Amino acid sequence: MRRFCALLFSQVPQRPLGLHLPMEPWVIVTGGGSGIGRGLVHHFCRDHLVLSCGRRGDKLDETKQECGRPDAVTTVACDLGTPEGRAMLIAALPEGALVRLLVQNAAIGDPAPLAELDVAHFEKALQVNVVAPLALTKAFLPGLLAGSGRILHLGTSVAHQPQRGTATYGVTKAAFHRLYQQLNASWTLRGYATMCRKQGS
Repeated sequence: MRRFCALLFSQVPQRPLGLHLPMEPWVIVTGGGSGIGRGLVHHFCRDHLVLSCGRRGDKLDETKQECGRPDAVTTVACDLGTPEGRAMLIAALPEGALVRLLVQNAAIGDPAPLAELDVAHFEKALQVNVVAPLALTKAFLPGLLAGSGRILHLGTSVAHQPQRGTATYGVTKAAFHRLYQQLNASWTLRGYATMCRKQGS
């Protein structure tokens, strides 16, 4: 995890010499209640303010309490698969905040044989894995541009290498990867950059 965070941080634009930002910059991490998301919150709160979200408030509390700088971490318990949940996260970022990095980490997708796939869950996964990242990108874009920020999409090899029982997760994460490609194509010429790292490959 430390090596992963260090590699990621090396790709995040650093503050130019002589530039004094009016406020401490923010890193936003979705899915910060466990795993990679929790590790990223712990890493970035050393030098940034961090805004993170997840579905379970108790897990987010653990993430914050275990941080070296808990006062730098703001957590929001919400469901990114709903407009109301996304609005809660967006409202938690102070107006005019400079965003250095948006980490699109939150994702769902229960394994199941294709014949037993729950279509309602598939639709929910599309909301969380594809619609939410697009909506959050649009909402946080002013802060990202002001903070010379970037977006990181945490992908998966299953999106490119189909396996049995992974239709919901794999198909929606493939769409997530296509969104990353579209963001790069749309905004690279404006000095805006996105990154994608695959897990499990």
